[in-house]
Amino acid sequence: MSSAWEAVPSVTNVTRGLLGQILLTAFVVEVLLRLYISRVAYLWDPWNCFDLLVIGAALLPGAAVFSVLRALRPIRMIRLTRGGPRPIPGVVTVTGMLVLVTYLAGVIATDLFRALAPQHFGHLGRSLWTLFQVTTGDNWAEIADAVMAERPAAWVFFLVYIVITTYVLLGLLLAVVVKGMAEFFSDQNAEASHAPEPAQTDPTSAHQDTALAQQLAALHDEVRTLRLLLDRDIPKPARAIDDLEST
Repeated sequence: MSSAWEAVPSVTNVTRGLLGQILLTAFVVEVLLRLYISRVAYLWDPWNCFDLLVIGAALLPGAAVFSVLRALRPIRMIRLTRGGPRPIPGVVTVTGMLVLVTYLAGVIATDLFRALAPQHFGHLGRSLWTLFQVTTGDNWAEIADAVMAERPAAWVFFLVYIVITTYVLLGLLLAVVVKGMAEFFSDQNAEASHAPEPAQTDPTSAHQDTALAQQLAALHDEVRTLRLLLDRDIPKPARAIDDLEST
């Protein structure tokens, strides 16, 4: 029996090592594909350089201590905050509502269940901590059972609280964040699609414009020359009248 229990850690370690190798292989393939597609531009992103550092350290022989760096890769998710302050007002509003509901429920639970389950609702601070556990789903059934053993109707309180906090407010919080990010990326795509394209000069049209300008200049010179000839050859009206009077 003891040998069977001793074999469990070894099997667990083998499974964990196998999963680690599979994940490392997937990370390496991801980096290679990104390098193949983006080329040198891949290195312009600091997060890509971070990935290279983490994966390179994990590939070094005898560098098992650096494998803990792979756990830091999820911090790349903070890039989603580039959506700016758009979802912040909604997040603050929903968070305030969640805090208010939790506080009111804590006051009510302390008054109702203090004598029934003092280990969970002995005072307001303990009640708030217990309700936080209920919201996260951490052993909330055991807490509810301990209270319902003394007061069966307590299930109404827990049901209403869980529905409001876990399903309504937390779902609303997630919806606000997702909506804000979706609007941000939609605006970015709209700006990119409506951006004016740089004007391109056509060599043929430029040559035609130059030739037309030269022709206009030549025509202007010819008109000016013709006017000079006319002014010289044709007498003016006053001179013509003087000639008639003299005759």
